[in-house]
Amino acid sequence: MSHSLDAVILLCTNPGNQLKYTRIFNELGLYRLTLCSDVGEAKRCVMDGADFEYFVYDDFNYGIASCEDLLQLHNSARYFILTLSDVESAEFEVLHWARSSKLRLLGLLPRPITAAGVDRMLARRERWAKNGRRQELQCHDA
Repeated sequence: MSHSLDAVILLCTNPGNQLKYTRIFNELGLYRLTLCSDVGEAKRCVMDGADFEYFVYDDFNYGIASCEDLLQLHNSARYFILTLSDVESAEFEVLHWARSSKLRLLGLLPRPITAAGVDRMLARRERWAKNGRRQELQCHDA
């Protein structure tokens, strides 16, 4: 499936990582990428009415402030991908929170991300669309 028309918003504070994401998304055929370096910038992009298929939150830090920020951006994209430094320690809590918050979370990726890991998340979205239903969320190792 071609992703060339799908838009991605990336929340990433590290300019070097933004470049890495840009390379990975281009490699996967995702050419419409909006880079945001902080939550305020992401909120402004969303308020401007941009339509995004994917919201990638790099280095998501599971906690009250991050969860509240993400819930405020809940309607900014159809699907969410979160990257965490330590997926194993927060996986259950994050997946439970996302499900109870009705966040359309494709899954969690460990940092540093890889093209293969992102591609698995995109494939999950395609399976959901094909099956017409959400499948159980799982963590995917990159």
